[in-house]
Amino acid sequence: MRLFVNKPDWSEGFYALKNTFQIMLFPNVFWIFCLNGFTLGVNIALATTYGTILSAPPYNFSNDKVSYINVAQIFTALVALPLLGKGSDWIIKRQARKNGGVHEPEARLLPLGIPLGFGVLAAVLYGQAAQFPGKLHWFAIVFAYGAYYLCFIGSNIVGITFLLDSYPARAGPALVVICSMRGFVSFGSSYGVAKFIETAGYDGAFGAYAGITAGLGLIGIPIYFFGKRIRQFTGKWAVKERTGRPSLTH
Repeated sequence: MRLFVNKPDWSEGFYALKNTFQIMLFPNVFWIFCLNGFTLGVNIALATTYGTILSAPPYNFSNDKVSYINVAQIFTALVALPLLGKGSDWIIKRQARKNGGVHEPEARLLPLGIPLGFGVLAAVLYGQAAQFPGKLHWFAIVFAYGAYYLCFIGSNIVGITFLLDSYPARAGPALVVICSMRGFVSFGSSYGVAKFIETAGYDGAFGAYAGITAGLGLIGIPIYFFGKRIRQFTGKWAVKERTGRPSLTH
């Protein structure tokens, strides 16, 4: 058995690393990077705390029933596919017709307001239901868990399509930023969540998560309006460096 069947092209690896860290400095890419990483981190924080909440009074879920809360994410996925798939395509086609048949990547950002709105609501609701369990039904936890998952999925799908449309010559590095590098942000936003809850309470901790989610979402407004100028400025560092061969990195 041979480790390499064909002669490896080590330049692909070099350019992949170089261009990955390079495009992370682009304002629109860095925003998507932070948004994806943060929403993933909050989703992890939800996943690591719901068991403690639902198994304690007054909910008293048994250990073999508490994990059924994850069914909420199945319903979320069923909603997200048509909303952020076909729905997003309908919006960009409509925007392109209004723009004389020209597609602008920033049109991809328009559907993002829906999942981000649900994310802010979900974080606040989860914090309140966890902090004051006697005031809200257990379904508040289930709804919030599924709703914030929609926020994460929306950030992921919209982020990927937006960056691939913005920088097609950097498709590979863009996917690395969203699907891999975001782990650094998610780790930072979810690590120490137990201590955060201990000091600020569920309402304080998840209220902060809601505020940061909203803040990151609002940054999308100037990205939408000034995105074309950003792409024009950064485009000089996102063009094909070699021609005559297929490559996702350079």
